Amino acid sequence: MSERISFLTLLAFLCLAVLWLFRPFLSVILLAATFVISLWPLYASLNRLFRGHRWIASFVVTLFLALVLIFPVAFVISLVIEQAVALAHFLPETMQAWLPLVKEYSHRFNLPISWEAILPQLVQQGAQFVSQFSPKLLMQTTQFLLNFALTLLLVFFLFIEGPALYENLLHLSPLKESYETHLSREIRNTLNACLYGYILTAISQGILAGIGFTIAKIPIAALLGVATIVTSFIPIIGAAGIWIPVTVYLLLTQQWGMGIFLGLYGALLISGIDNLIKPLIIQGKTRIHPFLIFLAIFGGLQALGPVGLLVGPIIVAIFLACVKIYKKDFLEQT
Repeated sequence: MSERISFLTLLAFLCLAVLWLFRPFLSVILLAATFVISLWPLYASLNRLFRGHRWIASFVVTLFLALVLIFPVAFVISLVIEQAVALAHFLPETMQAWLPLVKEYSHRFNLPISWEAILPQLVQQGAQFVSQFSPKLLMQTTQFLLNFALTLLLVFFLFIEGPALYENLLHLSPLKESYETHLSREIRNTLNACLYGYILTAISQGILAGIGFTIAKIPIAALLGVATIVTSFIPIIGAAGIWIPVTVYLLLTQQWGMGIFLGLYGALLISGIDNLIKPLIIQGKTRIHPFLIFLAIFGGLQALGPVGLLVGPIIVAIFLACVKIYKKDFLEQT
C-alpha cells in the first residue's frame, strides 16, 4: 500500500512538472484540441474519401483551417493597427470641429459642463492610449503568428493520434463509463454552442458592422468592427453598443442619409443576425444561463487569452454537469 501511495505521489508530482513545462503552450494545446473536436466530422469524411490515409486527410483539413483563419486574421490585425495609428492623429485634429457642436447641444439641453476643459483632455488621453496600444499590438502579432503555426502543427498530429490518445485517457479515468459519456456530451454540446452560436455570431456581427461603417464612411471602420465583436458577448448591450452611438454621431453631425441608413442596417442586419444564428444553433445544445456564459467567456479570456473564449464556458459546463451527477447519484440516494 505504501508503495502504491509513493508511486501515485511521484506521478502527481510529474504531472504538475509536465504542466509547468508546457505552461507557455497551454493555450496552443487547448486551441488545437478545440479545432480538432470542431472539425472532426470533416476529417472523418475525408478519411473515408482517402480510404483510411489519415495523413492525407489530416493535411487537407489543416490546410483548410490555415486558409480560413490565418489570412483573414492577419489582414484584420494589420488593418486595425493602421487605423489605430490614424485615430491617434485623427482625434486631436477633429477636436476643434467637435467642440462647437458639443457646446451647442449642451446649451440646448442646459448642461452646465465646461467642455473647453474636459473635451481636450479626454481626446488627448484617448490619443495617448491608442498611440501606446498600437506598438504593443504590432509586437504581439509575431508571437500570435508563431503560436498559430504551432497550433496548426499540433492540429495535424492530433487528427492522426487523437483517437488513440482519447482511448488512453478514458482507460486511465477513474470515473464510471456513464459519467465519462455524460461529461463528454456536455463538452461537445458546450463547444458547439459557444463556437458556432456565440463566437461565430460575434464574428458575423463584427464583419457586418465593419461593412456598414465603411459604407457610412466612418474612418475607423475596422476598429469599430472589432469593438462590435467584443460588445456582442455582453448581455443586453450586444452589438448595438457600438452601432447605435455611431448612428447618433452621424445624426448629430447632420449626416442624415448615412445616419438613417446605419440605423436601419444595424437594427435589421447587425443585431438581427443575433436572433437568427443563436436560436438555431444553441437551442437544445446547452442550458447554461447567458450571464454565466458571459462571465465564463470573459473570465477565460482574461486567464487564458483568446482560447479562453472556448475554454471558459467548457469549464463551467463540466462543473455544472458534475453538480448534476452529484445531485442525482449521491444526494438523491442518501
